[in-house]
Amino acid sequence: MDRLRVFLLVVVMMMMLGGCTPARVLGMLIAPEKVNPVFELADVTTLIMVDDPRGELGGDMNMAVLADRVMQDLKAKKVISVFVLTIELNKLKDKLGGGYAKAPIDRIGRKLGAKQVIYIKVQSLTLEAAPSMLRPQAGLSMKVIDVEASRRVFPLGDYGSSGRSYDYQSVMQYRFEEQTEQDPRVKGPVLREFCSRIGRDTGRLFYSYVKDPPGKIYER
Repeated sequence: MDRLRVFLLVVVMMMMLGGCTPARVLGMLIAPEKVNPVFELADVTTLIMVDDPRGELGGDMNMAVLADRVMQDLKAKKVISVFVLTIELNKLKDKLGGGYAKAPIDRIGRKLGAKQVIYIKVQSLTLEAAPSMLRPQAGLSMKVIDVEASRRVFPLGDYGSSGRSYDYQSVMQYRFEEQTEQDPRVKGPVLREFCSRIGRDTGRLFYSYVKDPPGKIYER
């Protein structure tokens, strides 16, 4: 009887908060909601290219954390079999020097033997919503480039008044349990963890997964 009362209470609360019908609530409780990929990647040699023009991520190490997490998850989900290692991209970046920022994405991919590039640009990043409150948020834009054809394959068909198509926009926000003062010794590890979370959710754009329930604590 106690379990039944708890179950009915949960149903009523969910209906009040979300305006759900009883059938929808029951379906949500029995079958977790599944999220479909926004784009299906080709399983070809792929380069993950993170662009952080304003240094929001704090350096190459965190850029590598983000890129490596995308690679790790896409490989684990059997979406992509072969990736260009981040260290190879960094070697090319050092070799090109100031010319790296001006080099076309497809040319960089071609030099590294990639047939496909997932390009991720960090537009904005904040760690704290208020003093001592960690609510990291990042604004990203991304696109997928077919290196051999020298053209973008994702996203397509979204054009502005300038005639140029927009990149895929994404805002990622997380709630951390810990709270901290303005201490760089604490914020450094938080930023690295945040980069890993960004990498996970970027990878999720390209495979189906079960949606996290509200209030779930992030798991690696």
